[in-house]
Amino acid sequence: MKALVNKGYAERGPLHRTENRTWYLPHFPVINAMKPGKIRVVHDAAAKTKGVSLNDHLLTGPDLLQSLPGVIMRFRQHPVAVSADISEMFMQIKIKPEDRDALRYLWRGDKRGNEKPTEYRMTSLIFGATSSPATSIYIKNFNAEKYRETEPEVYRAVIKNHYVDDYIQSFETEQKAIDIAQRVRDVHREARFELKQWTSNSKRLLTALNETSEQKKSIDLHTENSSERVLGLNWNSDRDELTFNLNLARLPHDIMNSERPTKRQVLKIVMSLFDPLGLASPVTTKAKQLLQKYGGERDGLRSSPLLASDRFSRSRFDITDNSQIEVAPLKITSIPRLELQAAVMGTRMATTVIEEHDRKPNTKFYWTDSKTVLTWLKNGARSYKPFVAHRIAAIEENSTLNEWRWVPTKQNVADDATRNVPRNLDRWYNGPEFLQHESNDWPTENLSF
Repeated sequence: MKALVNKGYAERGPLHRTENRTWYLPHFPVINAMKPGKIRVVHDAAAKTKGVSLNDHLLTGPDLLQSLPGVIMRFRQHPVAVSADISEMFMQIKIKPEDRDALRYLWRGDKRGNEKPTEYRMTSLIFGATSSPATSIYIKNFNAEKYRETEPEVYRAVIKNHYVDDYIQSFETEQKAIDIAQRVRDVHREARFELKQWTSNSKRLLTALNETSEQKKSIDLHTENSSERVLGLNWNSDRDELTFNLNLARLPHDIMNSERPTKRQVLKIVMSLFDPLGLASPVTTKAKQLLQKYGGERDGLRSSPLLASDRFSRSRFDITDNSQIEVAPLKITSIPRLELQAAVMGTRMATTVIEEHDRKPNTKFYWTDSKTVLTWLKNGARSYKPFVAHRIAAIEENSTLNEWRWVPTKQNVADDATRNVPRNLDRWYNGPEFLQHESNDWPTENLSF
């Protein structure tokens, strides 16, 4: 609280209050276990007085966030990777003096007894206001707008490769990484945004940025390896691998001793693993199935420690499967209809993946082990009733018939995510073996298209 005042982010509230524009905010600390010693002060603009909160009077603003999976995919696109974050981004953005009385708060400090607390008011954006994220991202983007024509790569780095205050990007060469990273830092400094905690798998890049001693490390006590946190993921910059850790030590002792968990405990376990790209789907899907059954099958939960040793190296999206990982609904639906719905999700996912990558594929293929789906696609949407027809039309929007291939069920990698978790996940990471051969050796089926 003292730091807010000392850094100019807050000030003593003047005796005169702005009429019809004064609001007092409750506040509380937020402590992140991954960042020991750091406390974030949140002013609760959602707290209601007489049924009304400050957030009720604020405009949320447009959704300017980049797609989180897209940012991470681009981060894994090229061999040289870098990450940093804007230090105290919200606090660098000032509030107009006439609006500051709406951000008043009380703080006793060392005062106790009958002494009145001191009134303060924020001079910068606060954590807890519904308008703060859009405001901060807008200002970041506006500051880079002047470089749209003269330095398009730098402009794109600021716009497309930031997720709020986190900057992550990958490059084809170390020299290009140095040039772009230095310019991104310079552009941010023009708006008083300072990029800190630089991390990279290139020591040359860190040396060029004079940041060799500021690498951010979070020690994973479960595996005894050091890794960096990149948008909630563990990134081992030395090995250039993404890793997962479930922190099983946090689980209640009775669950580890095979006691039946409660629904709340199962939900907490399932949602504790952050996996926006679905890399750990063979484990998480099984857990979601358990959650769908409201607990039970204790062994399924206890099998998840294998994630702690899983590492994900770089890969190229040369081909996409026909199914996005999703647990089937409890309501009875025919297998062909589920396969058709999976095909719809697969084409939409492939479109998103291609849009988010800078490098576009020359060709793409969709694989399904359902001959029924292939027959439906062959005959076209007009041949069927609405459920099938609408989904075939959706598939045709994003793919052509010639891009669809049949794969034997035993070689369908997507099935690995919905069946018992295999101990050897090489096929899930690398794709089916036949993709390593020429297309003439790929599986074929005698369906006349």
